[in-house]
Amino acid sequence: MFYFIYYTLFLSYEEILYRYLTNLGYNLSLLPCIIYIIFISCILSLIHKLMPRLLSNILLHIVSLILCLYYCASFIVKNVFNITISLSTLSLYKNITSGVFMDTTVSVIQENILYILIVCLPFILSFIFTRFNKTEFSLKQISFNILTVLVSYLLFLISLNLNTEYNSIYFRLNSIDKTVNSFGAIPGFVIDARKNLTGFETGAVISKPQEETEKEEEINHDPQILDIDFDSLNKNNTVINMSEYFKNEEYSYKNEYTGLFEDKNLIYIMAESFDGYFVNPELTPTLYKMIHSGLYFDNYYSPTNLSTIGGEFSLLTGLLPDLQCLNWQWIQDNDGYINTFSYGLGNLFKERNYSVYAYHDYDYSFQSRDKYLSSLGFDNYSACFNGLEEKISCSIFPASDDEMINATIDDYINDEHFMVYYATVSGHGRWEFTDNDMSIKNRALVEDLDYNETVKAYIAANLELEKAMTSLLNRLEEAGKLDDTVIVLAADHHPYFMSDEDMKNLAKKELDQFSLYKNNLIIYNAEMEYTQINKSCSTIDVLPTVLNLFGIKYDSRIIIGKDILDDSGTGLVIFADHSWLNEYGSYSAANGTYSGSRDNDYVNYICSLVENRYLMSRNILIQDYYKLIFN
Repeated sequence: MFYFIYYTLFLSYEEILYRYLTNLGYNLSLLPCIIYIIFISCILSLIHKLMPRLLSNILLHIVSLILCLYYCASFIVKNVFNITISLSTLSLYKNITSGVFMDTTVSVIQENILYILIVCLPFILSFIFTRFNKTEFSLKQISFNILTVLVSYLLFLISLNLNTEYNSIYFRLNSIDKTVNSFGAIPGFVIDARKNLTGFETGAVISKPQEETEKEEEINHDPQILDIDFDSLNKNNTVINMSEYFKNEEYSYKNEYTGLFEDKNLIYIMAESFDGYFVNPELTPTLYKMIHSGLYFDNYYSPTNLSTIGGEFSLLTGLLPDLQCLNWQWIQDNDGYINTFSYGLGNLFKERNYSVYAYHDYDYSFQSRDKYLSSLGFDNYSACFNGLEEKISCSIFPASDDEMINATIDDYINDEHFMVYYATVSGHGRWEFTDNDMSIKNRALVEDLDYNETVKAYIAANLELEKAMTSLLNRLEEAGKLDDTVIVLAADHHPYFMSDEDMKNLAKKELDQFSLYKNNLIIYNAEMEYTQINKSCSTIDVLPTVLNLFGIKYDSRIIIGKDILDDSGTGLVIFADHSWLNEYGSYSAANGTYSGSRDNDYVNYICSLVENRYLMSRNILIQDYYKLIFN
């Protein structure tokens, strides 16, 4: 019993501490979590029983150290990248130990050294506990331990069947956030590893509630679909399931905005940590004008999902991010093979004889940005250390977005038609007046603002984006290109380096789990008249909306995001933990509660829709589905 009691207490202690340090709260699935911890403890105890006491004690110290380091790493990764650690995040070690993230990682460790020592306390105590270990090898005890492993796992499966949501999370749902939130950090890691190594059940095709179908039948516009022979795509069972799903997936319709910007230029901007809560007409007049002129999106959200790489992936593909897929089907070239992205903006606009460019004011290859931008058609890509360092200062961090705009605009301003992608960096955290070059640069402009120091530093850093947009509009106007150019600007994620208190200070109001991610989407053209769009929408919806505005034919069934300007369906905002909101209400996956005007059948339908959209996003990459469709 010694090892069983030790590991049960050890894991329970670490789980409680982890949830406290990461602000997860304690609304997890208590019974399945406890039983799974017992199951893991039984397995570890059985392994110890098979060894002589000396080797067993040594193993206990090693396992204790590994587990303590795991919980420390989980806490650090959550603070640096806002990512829940999983088997897939092991590849992030290169990012955590290089460049600016190395400095951030060191700062997080220094600021939380006391907590880290508390997390590692069980490792120190393991040397004391082993002194009381009198366990000897015994076939009887080994047999009993095998029985306890089987019984504990059986009890765990029974506990899953007490709630269909727990069952879905364990067997079918591919969400490390929701798995950890529901079962705990170590159980979540083990469950996630089991899914990724052995596979998991696919999502089912689901039917819509009757009122949703009737709403679509009232639309008079043509559907936004292509003639795709889904039945011919029979590469394997997964592809067959996907094709059956997409045949029945809801689609968008052409609308009054279809082709509105046809033949205009496009500048597509991913704005690092941009948050509309700091924008006002006095401090940021250009951003304010761009937000409140033309199309104004009143219910737009920027869910934080796998840090910058997840947000950028969603903005550029209209798909939901999955960390394992981002590591292997997105940022890697797999021995020269990169996935096909037929709806990559670079590819689409090159087909229309546009000059295509991409720029970034940080390391060109960080998180393999050079590889995935190439797959999207941006083969004319310039960033720090592959050419842009000759035009701007790349030795500071964050670098200046305004410098980047002014240094690159001459590359394309005189082209007949151009499509430009900018990945900005000036707004990058952490925000402080001691070690953030953009915050320091613009400090005098925020000194008198009624915010705390962190928020002032955040706003100061983002004033460089304001300057960049002012420069961009001025240069376009001087060249006579402003009316013929559309600027799309969206954040990769909310400012997750801020604490909840800092975010409240920035917003000047209380924030819940949904309003925390409320943001502004800019789709700006100088000739447009003001129109307010109330549909709920988010990062994944930007790409299909832009395709529709530029009159580019596409199949809306095979892009997970939907055209915001299509009024045939209900908007849906999907968050990293599979929470969601739309015009009828909101659902919190953390505690399984819904607040709104619809019944349980509708809520279950949307929950299934969310699960399937995550699954299909993942499978599109794994199966290289666009290549199968478009050959």
